[in-house]
Amino acid sequence: MAEQARLDVEGYHLSLLSFNFRSSATVAFPRPIFSSQSIIIETFVGGDVIGDKFRSGEHEGMSIEAKEFIVTEGESLYLKMLLVDNLMHADLHPGNILVKFTGDQKKLTLVDAGMVASLTPEESLNFIGLLSALGAGDGKAAADAVLGFGNSPPHEEFSAEVVELFSRICRGYGTEVDVGEVLRGVLGLVQKHKVRIGANYATLVVNVLCIESMAKKLVPTYNVLDAARPLLSAYRRLCVYHPESKFRKGLFRAWMPVAKAIKGRNDRKFFRDLKAGGGGLKGGRKWRRRVAMLAGAISAGLAANLVLGS
Repeated sequence: MAEQARLDVEGYHLSLLSFNFRSSATVAFPRPIFSSQSIIIETFVGGDVIGDKFRSGEHEGMSIEAKEFIVTEGESLYLKMLLVDNLMHADLHPGNILVKFTGDQKKLTLVDAGMVASLTPEESLNFIGLLSALGAGDGKAAADAVLGFGNSPPHEEFSAEVVELFSRICRGYGTEVDVGEVLRGVLGLVQKHKVRIGANYATLVVNVLCIESMAKKLVPTYNVLDAARPLLSAYRRLCVYHPESKFRKGLFRAWMPVAKAIKGRNDRKFFRDLKAGGGGLKGGRKWRRRVAMLAGAISAGLAANLVLGS
């Protein structure tokens, strides 16, 4: 908390985040002009605070195009920070996200970077392992990842209860997994069994819950886990089982633009269908399962071929 109150630290965080998103035309951060422990001067950024729109109910009147941009760009920036940058804005609630539409230009701006989570390779591997385990419906892998959050020894009772939880509410991609419900269930078991987790992991979980909650409010039928499948499946195939391989991590980074393109194509198809009044609603569950399965198969399959059998 003391570090969060230092405005020179916030200025440094803003500089890092701005650098990581320097090539993005749709995501921005205020640029620090001057900062000291008690003073910070930043560039002005305009836009509507998404949290204000939720409180006023204005979000319900947004166009499908506006909702599509906020939901898909919000998830994409989270995945970039997690999978590529290893540096996470630690307070991604809707009150810290501004959206601005100017003609054909769209932009999300993230403010209040007093806290960030700088992830170690082990932290990234464990948390991405948890998310990919949700996609695979693999309770044992999820339990192992969570135990890794605090370098805890094997815990058979905890693992068994996570497996049982997954058997009930988390059967993998294309099965309407409620990510928030699953993570809250896992956190309940963490508390019950007194499993230790580090501060960065708590930040990562809270951010996932914020992104998922925002998506649900805007587009209740959009499933953030299925949407992330092209990226998470490739990471699981290339990196989770080979954590020490720099070659495979390099392949994943090289594969990222293709996986993002697949995700973007799937998102556009979903929202076209939603706008037409078809599969974006309840009738679209079978379609979303087919798209998620196809995207994951393409992504993981092509990524596997890249390693040339290694």
